[in-house]
Amino acid sequence: MNKNGSLGRNTNTGGNRSYELYNLQLLNQIIEAVQGTGGSPAPAGVATEATLLSVLSAISASDQDIEILLVRDTGDSDIVVQQITNYESGTPAVSYKKVDGTAHTVVGPLEYLDPAAVLNLLLTQSTLSNVKLSLADTVTNTSVAAAATSTVLLAANVGRRTAIIRNDSTEIMAIRKAAGAALTDALILQPQGIAVISDAETVIHGIWPTANGGFARIEEAYKA
Repeated sequence: MNKNGSLGRNTNTGGNRSYELYNLQLLNQIIEAVQGTGGSPAPAGVATEATLLSVLSAISASDQDIEILLVRDTGDSDIVVQQITNYESGTPAVSYKKVDGTAHTVVGPLEYLDPAAVLNLLLTQSTLSNVKLSLADTVTNTSVAAAATSTVLLAANVGRRTAIIRNDSTEIMAIRKAAGAALTDALILQPQGIAVISDAETVIHGIWPTANGGFARIEEAYKA
């Protein structure tokens, strides 16, 4: 049992059956093994090696759960990805996915993130964003045509409080909070995806795989 009172590996788990039911069935098997009521021949109240092996076999044959952790790939621009460990086959199978759901190939080394610390960081960023937005007195809306070369989305603005960018196109769009955007950048927007940027007063560039006829729709809030 973990510190949250859950019987699972962590609170981010799931499986094919109720995890609570799985643990109750497992507990029942152990009790039967100790009391000698769960098998034939039944030992007199003591779990023999054979019955314990039977319990272990039942555990291995049961549906296992999936564990999801947040990790930072320090060898790949500190990108944060999901580490997914699947126990259903009996042998842990580990895979990695980016925030947009695509597969990630680890460069490493990995740095494991404390979920509580991540939540606190998000809350802090949200609070700072709200403070900055409240100080803005000017809002402008612009559109920038999609291009296959690094294109200025927003010029540098020391008064910028926040910027909202929507990828109004049929292809992905990469964004860099500096000049020279590339499709290998960490911040990727899917078609109609939205990015909210509240921590950059620098120039912001974007790039698409092709000039597909789409646009970046941009709203910038700043202190004039």
